[in-house]
Formats: sequence, C-alpha cells, structure tokens
Amino acid sequence: MANNLQENPWTIDTPGAGVLYNANVNIHHMEFVAYTNATDTVVVQNMNGHNVWDAQGESSLSPITTAGQIGWIHGLKVPTLGSGFLKIFIKP
Repeated sequence: MANNLQENPWTIDTPGAGVLYNANVNIHHMEFVAYTNATDTVVVQNMNGHNVWDAQGESSLSPITTAGQIGWIHGLKVPTLGSGFLKIFIKP
C-alpha cells in the first residue's frame, strides 16, 4: 500500500524525510494504528521539521490518538513510522 492523501482520513504507511504535503492543512486528529510492537514510534512534523505529534506504541497494541484537535499546520512530513499506519483526519 502507498501513502494516500486523496481520501479523508489520509493514510500514511511509508515514512520518509521528504515533504508529503506542502500547503496548509487543518488537522482534526491523528491515530497510530496496526503497529506490531510496543516500541514502534511515529513522528509527525510540519514541512519545516518542527514536531507536531509523536507517539510510542503500547503493550496492548491499541490505537493511539492525539489528545484533542491539532489545528492548522504548514505542510506535513512523517520521518518516523515504526510499523502500522498513521491516519490523519482532516477538518473540512
């Protein structure tokens, strides 16, 4: 599967240092799902490399959700995604 930014929620399964989205985006919340180890991590940054959210898996392997709404960010990068998927819910 490849990163999908065409549908809401966006689904990211391939991390990388490059910018995935290079415009402003209003994010409602994010979920780190289907990871396989409690040590798996996800890091989400704006296009300038400032951390927006990071999380580490749990021993229960339960989905991890951001606490509250994220809001507007300028661009999107996901340099770290241990396994599983990052789901990004966009506000209309």
